[in-house]
Amino acid sequence: MNANRVSVIVPLWNGAAFIGDCLKHLAAQTIAEQIEILVVDDASTDEGAALVETSFPHVRLLRRPVNGGFAAACNTGLQAASGDVLVLLNQDVLLAPDAIERLVAALNVPERGVVGGKLRYPDGRLQHAGGYLLWPQAFGMHDGVGEPDEGQYDTPREVEFLTGALLAVRRNVFERVGGLDEGFYPAYYEDVDWCFRIRAAGYRVWYAPDVVGTHQEGSALRRASHREIAYHRGRWRFLLKHMPPARLLAETMPAEMADAQLWQNQHTPYALQQAWLAAMVQAATLLRRQWQADEQTVFDVVRALQLLANQAWQAEQSFRFMLPQEPPRLALPRPEWSPSRWKRLRQRLRWWIYTHLWRYEHEQLISQQNAINAELQQAVKWMQVELASVRQALSWLAHDIAYSAQGEEESHE
Repeated sequence: MNANRVSVIVPLWNGAAFIGDCLKHLAAQTIAEQIEILVVDDASTDEGAALVETSFPHVRLLRRPVNGGFAAACNTGLQAASGDVLVLLNQDVLLAPDAIERLVAALNVPERGVVGGKLRYPDGRLQHAGGYLLWPQAFGMHDGVGEPDEGQYDTPREVEFLTGALLAVRRNVFERVGGLDEGFYPAYYEDVDWCFRIRAAGYRVWYAPDVVGTHQEGSALRRASHREIAYHRGRWRFLLKHMPPARLLAETMPAEMADAQLWQNQHTPYALQQAWLAAMVQAATLLRRQWQADEQTVFDVVRALQLLANQAWQAEQSFRFMLPQEPPRLALPRPEWSPSRWKRLRQRLRWWIYTHLWRYEHEQLISQQNAINAELQQAVKWMQVELASVRQALSWLAHDIAYSAQGEEESHE
């Protein structure tokens, strides 16, 4: 492919700490003169966009008035880009100097529709060398994650999916397949879905190991509970789009039920509950559009999701405070002694009780009270986290309802 121009789209959301280094590494590319850089600010609340505007005048800055999530920011950039090769790059990825040149070369094969590279953690360990899914639940896995990079993933190959942190498509592929699905809000699985759609259009999803970057993984979703909710929401939207309803009911639902009973992480039941509730909202539109499902099939899937959500709610309620037990009581023998000997023993016991047992019980009570106070404080923190998660989930649910309603209107038209 003789591309006259490469467009690199960098979605930006509260990434002031990362965007400067990302853009400096783009400016140092071997084919920098052929690269058009578009930074799409997704209604950030920090100084990232201002930094781009003042310090990188060669960069085209696009501002979105309302946060629409990762997919929406990417689509804004893809639609505004002018290049023959379209590259998506996370705000916290630092590319090797020849990464874009090698990415373009790897894409110069007609049957390859999307190409991605190798990502490392800042300490040099592998983070992504292609991805695959664990079925029937579609858990996303990254080849090589956490392993030292010793060349074990240096063979170019076709993979199941690539991370959206670094991938490239040709313009004709984008125009044929369309952009990312903005229903994956705020993030997660939109890249997996895009790879599957590109493959369904007859192209190959290709891993190029000589395209190298360092991913600092500074997630825009900083709360672990928010990331987990977004992950499972995205996973279930992907399942509704790419797993036939019969297999959803026969394979995925039982597997989810089994995992919901086993997972002990306090955040997970709530995250699953939110994901399954969101899937209930999206199910009718997606199943009809993707699988031409009838009313009974839609009802069966929604009912199964409701049962899963109930299971998650029960798991969430299973957390209980474990109050400490009473301190051990002293048990003394009662031998047959003379009254005078009993009197001396009582005096010694009285002294021992005052100097030892009272102090022991007092310390035990203080320790137990401190433990109870610590548990209560931790519970208050969890409640504050969950309250924030509820607010966030309500916002995402409102987005789902609006997006599904828009899809219904378009299908009727």
